[in-house]
Amino acid sequence: YQEAFKEDALKMFKYTIYSDIAGDRNSFSKTDPDATFMHMKYDYYNHTNVFKPGYNVQVGSSEGYIRHVYVSSDVNDLRTYIPFMEGYHMAYGSYPHATPADAGYGSFDNYKYDKEHGIQLYMKYSGMRKEAEKKTTKNQFTRAQMNP
Repeated sequence: YQEAFKEDALKMFKYTIYSDIAGDRNSFSKTDPDATFMHMKYDYYNHTNVFKPGYNVQVGSSEGYIRHVYVSSDVNDLRTYIPFMEGYHMAYGSYPHATPADAGYGSFDNYKYDKEHGIQLYMKYSGMRKEAEKKTTKNQFTRAQMNP
């Protein structure tokens, strides 16, 4: 029993450390604890679409110049928009007039943030592409094609 107890205690200690390192993320790399495992695009050499440790890099540019860079371990773009904009505000003392962004950033919190700080909304929302499709016999009963 004593050996089993020691093994369980060591596992609990190891998992506590792992939990502290991961924080609010679902995963982390043992070789680079700051990186998060992300599904990368096509792997040219191995032809495997495996998860690899990576970072989410946000770059803001204006008139051909890079104005601000934000690197995070967050897999999703939804939660990177506000910290990116706050970093921009800290660097320049003001917010940009407009921020064009794709549907990966479209959320209520990000729209609300833009409205509160006087930033023009040029972000698509996640269902915009589906709503723009023409109505056909295949998609006529989907949620995007229904009139409210």
